[in-house]
Amino acid sequence: MVLIGLVRVSTDKQKTQRQHDALDPICLKVFEEKISDKFNTGGPAPRGLDAARRRGRVGGRRPVVDEDKRAAILARRQRGESIRTIAAGVKVSVGVVHKTLAEAQPVAQQEQ
Repeated sequence: MVLIGLVRVSTDKQKTQRQHDALDPICLKVFEEKISDKFNTGGPAPRGLDAARRRGRVGGRRPVVDEDKRAAILARRQRGESIRTIAAGVKVSVGVVHKTLAEAQPVAQQEQ
């Protein structure tokens, strides 16, 4: 059996020598690829995302805060609770509480 190897790094600054050290002794031929530009030039990844959107699929993480948690965060802050206390009580991060409050603030200003 003949083995052919592929050494791949994602930026020009990364070194390929360790991969070559592992593959050269066992492979008849070793190819090398630096793929840093593939993702930046509209290669396969963006086309795949566009195709997924056309099928009705939306990527990304699911939101941590649903409407119940959002209401709890806003109500607790209205009562004067600290950000840390709210985060611990609702079981979300301090950053999520800040983001939820910041997103709610423009909505409250529009209602006035």
